[in-house]
Amino acid sequence: MTNSKDLTSSEILRDTINEAILEKKGEQIVNLDLRSLYNSITDFFVICQASNPTQMEAIANEIRRSCREKLNEKVFSTEGINDDPEWILLDYFDVVVHVFSDSARQKFKLEEVWADADRVNIDDFGKINKNN
Repeated sequence: MTNSKDLTSSEILRDTINEAILEKKGEQIVNLDLRSLYNSITDFFVICQASNPTQMEAIANEIRRSCREKLNEKVFSTEGINDDPEWILLDYFDVVVHVFSDSARQKFKLEEVWADADRVNIDDFGKINKNN
């Protein structure tokens, strides 16, 4: 995505997560950069959706595997796995990942809640489209 020597550790983690999502065919990937917001809770939100609970869990598992193997990063907290998930959350402190079902994403509209954040959309091929 970007030359890794120019990136911060949270940006490298974000990019590794995006690659893992793409590997498992996650859809409508959005990165929200919260660093410029007052009292933000994390550096980035990475948001995506999947077509069914099995794919959601596969995406979450690939993210955990990839971050552990490539960066030696372990997830701090996980919510929603093994619960017939509508929303899986993976908290890496600096990056929080949200894997939604389509209906849950429409219901919670996280991108709208954090509309002040810089937004980057990533298509199915990894192409970046910035919406600031």
